[in-house]
Amino acid sequence: MFFWYKKGGVSGKPVASRIVWHFIIGVIVLAVIGGAVFFFSGSKEIVSVGEMQSIAAEEGFAYTAGGDNEATLEADGVTASVIECASSKEASELFEKYCAEYPADDADNTQNIELGDSYNKYSASGENGIIIAVRMDSRVAVVMTDDIANEDAAKEMFNQIVK
Repeated sequence: MFFWYKKGGVSGKPVASRIVWHFIIGVIVLAVIGGAVFFFSGSKEIVSVGEMQSIAAEEGFAYTAGGDNEATLEADGVTASVIECASSKEASELFEKYCAEYPADDADNTQNIELGDSYNKYSASGENGIIIAVRMDSRVAVVMTDDIANEDAAKEMFNQIVK
C-alpha cells in the first residue's frame, strides 16, 4: 500500500521496521480520510414542511400544520415535528429548548452529536419516554413519545423525516 524506502540505515532503525511503521501510518491516514468522506457523502437532510403532508398521506399519520413553517405528524403516541426557522440562531435556540425538556441527567440513555452550525443531534430515552431532536442549519426536527415501548416506532418516524 504505502511503502517509503530510504536506502541505508541513517536513522539507526532497520529498514524493515521503518517500512512496517510507515505502512501502519498509511492505513490509519486512509481510514481517517475514508471515514470523513463516508460521513459527508452520507449526510442526512430534514424533509420540508410540504413533504410532511405527503408522508402523512402515505403512512396514514395525523397531520397538523402550524402555518407555513411548522408541520406535525402523530401516530400511535409518537409525535414528530419539523420546524423551519428564519435563521440558524433561532433554530439553535429552539433545538436547545427541546433538549432541555428531557435533560441527560433524567435519561437512561443519551446521545449528543455536535458538528458546529451544520448538524446537531440529541437523543434521550428512559422512563419518561423518548426524544430525538436534530438541527440542520435553520431546520429542526423533533420526535417525542411518552412511552418507552414506542421506541421502534419513534426511530422509524425519525428516519422518515430525516433522510
